[in-house]
Amino acid sequence: MRLYKLTSSKTWRVDIRMPDGRRYRWPLQTTSKKIAQGYSDMIEALIACQIRRELPGPELSAVLERCPKQLKEKIAQAGLVSSHIVTGSESLTVLLDAFKASLENRGKSKVHIKRQYDRAKAVCEGIKATFFSDIHSDQVLSYIAGLEMTVMTQSYYLGAIKQFCHWMIKSGKASQNPLNGVGDIDTSQHEKNEYRPLTQAEMVALLDATRRSDKTMLYMDGPERYVLYLLASETGLRSGELNSLKVGDFNFKHLTVEVGSTNTKNRKKAVLPLRESTAELLKAHFGRKLPQSKAFGFQRTKKLSEVLQEDCKAANIETKDNGSGRVVFYSLRHGFATALAESGVHPRTAQELMRHSDINLTMQKYTHVLKGNDRAAVERLPDFQDAIDRQQMKMTGTLPAENTLPCSLPFGRTKQDKNGHSVDNIPDNSIDDNKNVNPYDSDSCNKKTTGHNHMNCRHITGERGDSNPRPPGPQPGALTN
Repeated sequence: MRLYKLTSSKTWRVDIRMPDGRRYRWPLQTTSKKIAQGYSDMIEALIACQIRRELPGPELSAVLERCPKQLKEKIAQAGLVSSHIVTGSESLTVLLDAFKASLENRGKSKVHIKRQYDRAKAVCEGIKATFFSDIHSDQVLSYIAGLEMTVMTQSYYLGAIKQFCHWMIKSGKASQNPLNGVGDIDTSQHEKNEYRPLTQAEMVALLDATRRSDKTMLYMDGPERYVLYLLASETGLRSGELNSLKVGDFNFKHLTVEVGSTNTKNRKKAVLPLRESTAELLKAHFGRKLPQSKAFGFQRTKKLSEVLQEDCKAANIETKDNGSGRVVFYSLRHGFATALAESGVHPRTAQELMRHSDINLTMQKYTHVLKGNDRAAVERLPDFQDAIDRQQMKMTGTLPAENTLPCSLPFGRTKQDKNGHSVDNIPDNSIDDNKNVNPYDSDSCNKKTTGHNHMNCRHITGERGDSNPRPPGPQPGALTN
């Protein structure tokens, strides 16, 4: 491999002989011998990588990225590098646009695409990276740590740039990930925003005040906001999901509302039930709107919390954090989960209605709501100590007659007579007031005899008595005077 110039040109050229005998003469697009020598060394290193069947390292990839476009194309045509790597050596502006297009092709929501693109672009601009090889883990972590944002938001920025780097490797535009091995930011100590649900009384006051309101906010009058709040509180739909609804998404025959997979958080189609009264209200609200028309008039979901807080203020509802959390639009979804818990809905059913991917998310809501009911739950357990005391009193004959245990809950072993009645737990002092009734005979006990006390019947009471019971009266073969 040698460098040379043509007599009629000041641009340096390189003469290359490949291991298989091929020969190339390429212009290096530079008049500087030092730069031309660097390009020559790079080509020689790429040939060595091809012989060893290795991918170019980070330093070699960085030199390749800064090569003129025509030279990179010739290197790719010679088979020294993959055409994808040559494409990946373009500027980060071009690569970020391709990353954004890939998110769109995967069906991601517009909000998610914009956030990931803007965050990844902000990190690249913050570390002053022009090419992909300019991204280094220490610079990225230092830049993100210096952002005047919450720890949670910083973790979002790190996640965006990591997703971009992962996409570069997966798409074949880069051979090594500069952020490989970089872990996530610990957000366990981050104080998350706490939202509280509205109580039943507050919800009634909010709906009543909103329905009577004459203010128009976010292109919605009072009655329309009333319908919006009611639907959100009975379905748990998020603000973005409500914003995506069309009139045709409501099925008034089957009383359901459908949210498309591109608009849900878990990217799965959701079909939620509607209350019949709410369905009638929605049907009247839509009137003659076409199926393709938006169900509600608002556009900016971020402003919904401010609108809700204004309506809460009109209903004399405190929206600031009073120790249990603030009131925002998400409080309506939180209130939906609270209502399910307080209504005794099974957690599994609540998970399906809330569309939680993990049952633990649902149980966190249930634990928050039902944590004050643990005392009542313990009190409903069987009182074993009382049962033991009753058994002891029964064995000593001190159990009051009105507290005699029913025969369906006997203690200890039991014996039966020839009629199949329990006779082992019969008291000695059981006296039947009616002499015509055999206490061992269930048939005679069932007779409608005036003044007969069934609690003294020995085939019913579960009390201990004679271990060898006999019917009253003379017995056959008995000795007589």
